[in-house]
Amino acid sequence: MSFVLIGNGLYFLYQDAKRTKFGSYAIGRVIRTKGKWSFTGNRHSYAFFPVVEFKTKEGEVLQMDYPVGAGVPMHREGQTLDFIYYDGELYPTGPEWKFFYWFLIGLGLVVGLYVTYLLTTGEASFFANL
Repeated sequence: MSFVLIGNGLYFLYQDAKRTKFGSYAIGRVIRTKGKWSFTGNRHSYAFFPVVEFKTKEGEVLQMDYPVGAGVPMHREGQTLDFIYYDGELYPTGPEWKFFYWFLIGLGLVVGLYVTYLLTTGEASFFANL
């Protein structure tokens, strides 16, 4: 479990750094909110995604769905959103995302240290009785 958390955190940090270096930072304006079904695993849910309009560094005006949605409309028309435009896709940006990636790494380390503690002190026998 700890390897999965640490690995995902490192992967997300790497992807974020790559997009930040090679993509272009943009600020878009929400022009409407669009609801659509999303499928994760074997679960279906209806989510609302803002549609943003922005200008690329080449001067082209685009309208795209923002990749982060919610079960209730969270964005209002006219609101501005920051993101990275990279390889034809939008990616959310900001310190809260980097904090989340580092949180995954830290949580993975804590889980790994706790499991190591249980294994070295003999406390892991609790799990064998389950």
